[in-house]
Amino acid sequence: MFWKYFSFEAKLLIKSKKMWLVSFLLILFFPIYFMIYSQADTYSLYHEKYAEGDMMNSIFNYIQEDLEENNEELHRNLLEQNSIINFQKYYLGAGSDHEAYVESMPELIELRLEVHEIGYDEIPDHLIVPREEVEKDDAIISYIDNNNIPLQAEGVTTNSYMIAAFTFLSGIYFYFIVLLSSSDSLIYERHHRTVMNGFPISFMKKILSKVTLHFLFIFTSLTIGALIGLFYSSKQTEFGHFMYPVLFYSNGEFHAIATWEYLLLIIVAYVVITIFTLLLTLLLNLILKNAYATILVALGILLIPTLMTQVGIESPLQLFIQFIDITSVMSGELEITTNLNYTHAITWLTIGSIILTFAIYIVHKLNYINFNWSSQQERSARSD
Repeated sequence: MFWKYFSFEAKLLIKSKKMWLVSFLLILFFPIYFMIYSQADTYSLYHEKYAEGDMMNSIFNYIQEDLEENNEELHRNLLEQNSIINFQKYYLGAGSDHEAYVESMPELIELRLEVHEIGYDEIPDHLIVPREEVEKDDAIISYIDNNNIPLQAEGVTTNSYMIAAFTFLSGIYFYFIVLLSSSDSLIYERHHRTVMNGFPISFMKKILSKVTLHFLFIFTSLTIGALIGLFYSSKQTEFGHFMYPVLFYSNGEFHAIATWEYLLLIIVAYVVITIFTLLLTLLLNLILKNAYATILVALGILLIPTLMTQVGIESPLQLFIQFIDITSVMSGELEITTNLNYTHAITWLTIGSIILTFAIYIVHKLNYINFNWSSQQERSARSD
């Protein structure tokens, strides 16, 4: 009987115009985003090195003439940095020697870290590369060097685009798409009891069926869209290297992992976030019994705690909100606690999904008890 119900639900889902709208949103997102990304993102390593060269020139224009006498060690360090950066501009440009660039980076990283040890009171902070950025460069270059991966000097490649696309989709956009797809999952069943009661299966099996079907529909659309985006971008630009390193924040430090591994972690997170959001929507359906109210309240759960923190009011819901924007957790942009990382996010979202499942069961039981009590009261009133 479960599979008959599952098949019936699947047919309803396929006939739903709203679900096809959600599907098109996910499928069209990737090629459309590539058009925007390829035009707006002009980053290249060559341009970055020229910017660093300009920064060194600003330092030498700013510092006092007597720096060489007062802080000889800092002066020597800055001259060496400037020399290496000029060589790197040549390696990335006319010299076309990416291996030499990679080989020169450890020395530049060491010199930049040394500046923080020496002290730079004579120079404004904005003209010195922060220690965190230096450590990020160290992680990337060490990974490239240890794994013998070719340097990716251009910013617009297929592998970088895929990470940018999933990062942009992460958070409120993906959350809203899942909300939109499942906002009336139980509302439809409530309005068509005569049809749905033809399948005498337990309520929790119906919940399992709905979560599974919406999950499959969303991820099928997401997969198709990603493959179209992958194919389209590979035709328009360089494919890149999916072993190329991406920075991953964990336990207060940045680590470099392969692009394919980073994307796999994002997909796993999307799976957990989708299940969590679907269960949250079903719970709100049970309580509010209105599709529009479900969307508004679910968006409020996401946005209100974040707005409250802007005025200094801490909310326990903030933790879940940060976890839903998983790519910001992975990149280290959102750090609520010193131990915040990807593993904690997945663990807490999984625990949240289990709690929501129990909540759905309890609310259903309470509704069932209230319905029976009301029916009993009506029958008693009629008999009197």
